[in-house]
Amino acid sequence: MAKIKGVKILDLSGLTVNNRQGKVSVALDSSSIISRLSAISGNFSIGNDTNAVITFLGQLIADGTISLNNNTLSFDGSHSYVTINPTTGANAEGYRLYLEGGQGTGTAVGGSVYLRTTLAGGSSNSTANAYTNILGIHGTGDIGARATSKLFFDNAIGSTGGGHTYIQESSDDVLDMYVGGDKMLTLDEANSRVSTSFDISLTTQNAIVFNTYDNNDKIYSDGTDLIFMKDDSDVLFIKDAELRSDLPVKIKESASAVSDSSSYGQVWVKNDTPNNLYFTNDAGNYVQITNGSSLAGGGGGGGSAYWTPQWSQRYYTRYDRWFSPSTTYGASYYQWNKDNGNGLLASWLDTYNPIIVVPKNCTLNRYTLQGRPTGSATYEFKLLKASPNWGTNGNHTLSQVGSTQSGSKTTSMYEKLEETGLSVSLSAGDILIPMLRRTTTNTSSYYFWYSVFSLEATFG
Repeated sequence: MAKIKGVKILDLSGLTVNNRQGKVSVALDSSSIISRLSAISGNFSIGNDTNAVITFLGQLIADGTISLNNNTLSFDGSHSYVTINPTTGANAEGYRLYLEGGQGTGTAVGGSVYLRTTLAGGSSNSTANAYTNILGIHGTGDIGARATSKLFFDNAIGSTGGGHTYIQESSDDVLDMYVGGDKMLTLDEANSRVSTSFDISLTTQNAIVFNTYDNNDKIYSDGTDLIFMKDDSDVLFIKDAELRSDLPVKIKESASAVSDSSSYGQVWVKNDTPNNLYFTNDAGNYVQITNGSSLAGGGGGGGSAYWTPQWSQRYYTRYDRWFSPSTTYGASYYQWNKDNGNGLLASWLDTYNPIIVVPKNCTLNRYTLQGRPTGSATYEFKLLKASPNWGTNGNHTLSQVGSTQSGSKTTSMYEKLEETGLSVSLSAGDILIPMLRRTTTNTSSYYFWYSVFSLEATFG
């Protein structure tokens, strides 16, 4: 090859020039390019644009450092990899891959590393979807994941690979933990709540703590009992056969017991002045235990007494009309035959017998009609009350005590209609009027109850 002094000559060996249809193409054979690049021992640049994109269609293998200055290193292929070659030798430690976000200076934060990908459904079928940050390592030292993304523990490619154990922020400030596809735990900041649909199992002596460990309020098990601790002292013990308290028990007063439950009794406090202790059995029977400053029925302050009157009668029914005791002779007359029509009475005339007069302030616990009907039918029974203004003229407004008692009753059989578990305050001078009717067999025939009507009330 001829050389001219002072002039650099380009070696064109391996250069091919073709002329086809007026076009000139120039190509270097691969062996020539490889031999030239392999001879480079210093830095070199490709292109004259600092924002150039370098695309490799095959493999890029580097034994040293690849530096990109504001550029993009892209891989063209169906699947691309960044791979660290395996080490060689027996029991040799594998090489490490470092992703460095760049160093900051002074008080500025360092660079960040972001892992980005595209999500399905971002564009039309023929347009590339936009990149989305999935995981970021920020220069502040924080690691962040995309909102609602899942961190899987049982499969590296998540639900696509069949994974079903993960942590996810399902909505704003709500963190869910799933195991085996079931949501086991939810941490909800907005509602200040930790919730689970499954049992929480604690081993013996471990506890649910409601305060700090230097001032213990907790619930725990000692392997035998369930124990409540308050201020470092065990105060309540739930045992197999008993409930034991080391503290006094206070019961809020109420007007009456709650609904009866079979095989259970109730201890409760009635809102008298002062309040009193009661027991109610599963049949709804009230037993007063205290009366003011003493036991009911005896003791230093006297005791309570019961009012339990009863009246025998032949009680009339006809059509669907309400019958009461005689308005002339009252409850002591055996014929309870006053027809009051089929509507509920709103008042009791001052020309009528007052029927039953309450002798003293008391609490009505029960009323009962027991006897033998002469005809099978459905019967209704109710008790009405009025509070007359004694010594003045005028009719007396009626109200119902308790609720209407109803039942299908059979002829020539002992039957009863009653309401128990009442706690209705009655005042001295109030009047009571029992009412009975049948709601089936609406005929002119008389069906009678040969019966006894009784009351149970507590004085004091």
